Amino acid sequence: AVAALFDGKKTAAEVAKEFKERYGQELEPGQVLGLAEELDQALMLSSPHFEEGVRRMNRVLAVRGQVLPVSPTPITLHARTRNGVVVSGQTNVMRTPGIERVWVTPADVAPAADALAAIADAEVIVLGPGSLFTSLLPALLVPGIAEAVAAASAVRVYVCNVATQAGETAGYDLADHVDAL
Repeated sequence: AVAALFDGKKTAAEVAKEFKERYGQELEPGQVLGLAEELDQALMLSSPHFEEGVRRMNRVLAVRGQVLPVSPTPITLHARTRNGVVVSGQTNVMRTPGIERVWVTPADVAPAADALAAIADAEVIVLGPGSLFTSLLPALLVPGIAEAVAAASAVRVYVCNVATQAGETAGYDLADHVDAL
C-alpha cells in the first residue's frame, strides 16, 4: 500500500487529460482550475460528511487506489510573508511570493481516521509531487498527520516538483523545498 499526499489541482489536470482522450476536446488551463473547484464544490455538496463526499467522488471519477482527506473538517490555509503580510485561502497563498510560514485553521482540527490508518498501513509514503505551500504542507499541518508520517515504519519519499511555481516557490531549489518541509 502507498499513502500519498498530493495536489488536488494535479488530479483535476489528470481528469482533463482523460477528458481529452475520451472526448477529443482539450480543456483550457482556466477550465482545469474551474474543474478542480467544481469537483471540490461537488464533493462538499454530495454529502453532509466530507469524508463520504470524497468516497463518492472516488467512485464517480473511477479513481484507481484511494483518495482520502486528511481531515473531515474543512480547513483554511494562511501564510505570512517575509515582509509580514498575511494572506488567507489557497488561491491567495499560491499567488504570494516570499512565504515564510503557513498554518491552517481551525488549529485543533482532527485528522481523519482513514488517513491515519492508511499512513500506518503504508509500505511507502510518497509526499508529492505537489504545490509545497498549498498542498503538501497544509496536509502535514493537520494535527497528527506529520506525527503519523514520522512514526510510520514505511519508507518515506519526497517527490519535488520539477519546476518552481510563480509566486509560491519562485527561486526555490531542491534544498529550499526540503528545508520548508
